[in-house]
Amino acid sequence: MFITFRDENQVMSAWVMLGACTGLILVIAVVAYAVALTRDNRDQAAQIAAMEVERSAADEFRSRERWFASIVEHAEDLIVLIDADLRVKWTSPWVGRLLGLSSDSLVGRTVLDVVDPRDRSRVSHALRQVEVGQRVRVEYRVNAGTRDEMWMESTATNRLDDPDVAAIISVSRDVTARHRSTQALAHRAAHDDLTGLFNRSEMEVRLAAALDHRAIDGRPLTLAFMDIDHFKEVNDERGHGAGDRVLQAMAETIRAEVRSHDIVSRLGGDEIVVALIDTDVEAATSVVDRIRLRVGQPLDIDGEPLVATVSVGIAAAQDGDDVATLLRRSDLALYEAKRLGRDRYAIYTDDLIDLSDADQSSAALVPE
Repeated sequence: MFITFRDENQVMSAWVMLGACTGLILVIAVVAYAVALTRDNRDQAAQIAAMEVERSAADEFRSRERWFASIVEHAEDLIVLIDADLRVKWTSPWVGRLLGLSSDSLVGRTVLDVVDPRDRSRVSHALRQVEVGQRVRVEYRVNAGTRDEMWMESTATNRLDDPDVAAIISVSRDVTARHRSTQALAHRAAHDDLTGLFNRSEMEVRLAAALDHRAIDGRPLTLAFMDIDHFKEVNDERGHGAGDRVLQAMAETIRAEVRSHDIVSRLGGDEIVVALIDTDVEAATSVVDRIRLRVGQPLDIDGEPLVATVSVGIAAAQDGDDVATLLRRSDLALYEAKRLGRDRYAIYTDDLIDLSDADQSSAALVPE
């Protein structure tokens, strides 16, 4: 099909229309290209921005990771991750300085391996509490090879259900110095400074407990109340330093002759009380004789010998006795030993005179 033009004007008009159409098409093409280019640039810009955010986040993560690692490395607390079988998963580097062990040597071992056998039962109980969701703090001794006795305090939290952790977190610190300080204070509160024997208040607590046990099992208990003869003269003639030496020597002698579960106490001055557990009067007299024999050996005080003797009152615990009653009976027996001439023992019997009831002074009954 052909189109014919009648004159030149029609030809020109056609060309104009063709040019206009072509121009329009070019404009549309340019606009479309621009739109596509803009979209591509926008997508590319978005990708670049996303990459920058990701890179920034990664840098922030690495920075925080280094920050956390530095804190863990230099923290003086030991951090341990423990799995559900109570085996070590990971330890912080401080384990080397604290326990002298490498982290690799602990991983895979049960945490109880480093706990002193004397405290494993207590730590095991604490871990069972942690397993059921409790946050627990426990003190225990560490089995650290050749090191001196060391005490640790650990706080444990259960994060086994947290997929990012999947462990029990234990944070521990060395509390040896604190424990020793506490022990020293407790020892001083319960002991006589000069002799190291129990003081009166501690003796009363322990003797009351021993009497309670006797009331249950009926086993014998005998009290020996000791007093150094003419101790005032020792202090006056040789000085209080000499008197202190005599008391210390007597305390050492008594400790050597009794058992660890017997109760030895300095009441004050030169008065020493010995509670012999599971011991009847007959056996108690044998112990007292050994003590008197050893105390009577000459003691070198500044190059000069000093011989001390002791008087002893012995009383057996009876049903219903309390501390005050048993002390009073042994005290009466002590004064009987002094009345009979000192350097001996006397055994309490019901016919001994109660000095307080008789309203007589000990000076009148006990000759110097």
